[in-house]
Amino acid sequence: MFLPTNQVDEMRGDASRVQPAKLRLIELSQLDGRTRAARRAREIVSQLSAELGGKLSPIQNAAVERAAALLALAEDARTRRLAGDEAVGLNDLVRIDGSADRALRRLRSITANPSPSSMTLRDYLRTQGA
Repeated sequence: MFLPTNQVDEMRGDASRVQPAKLRLIELSQLDGRTRAARRAREIVSQLSAELGGKLSPIQNAAVERAAALLALAEDARTRRLAGDEAVGLNDLVRIDGSADRALRRLRSITANPSPSSMTLRDYLRTQGA
C-alpha cells in the first residue's frame, strides 16, 4: 500500500517525537503487587524462603526469586492454555515449565549442598558415608 507524501511525512513526524523508554533494572521486591502474577510470585518466594529456613544468602535469595518468578509464569501459562487460550503455544508452555523445573532443581542443589569451604572435615566425611 502506498501512502501520499503528506501522510508519510506526518508519520515520520510522529515517530520522531516518540521518546525511547528509559530502561532500569527492577527486582521482584520492587513490584507493587497490583498484578496477580506479582502477588503469586511473592507468595512463592515466601513459601520457598520458609521452607529453606528463612535466613538466605544473597545467592540463595536470587535463586528463590528466579524460581518463584518462573513458577508463577509457568502456572499462568499452563492455566491459560488449559482454559483454551491458543496464544500460549505448547512449545512456549513446555519451555517455561522446563525453565521453572530447572530453577527449582538449582535452588535445591544450592541449599542441599553446602560449599566445601564452609564444611569441616568431619562434615565432609559424614556426607561421604565414611
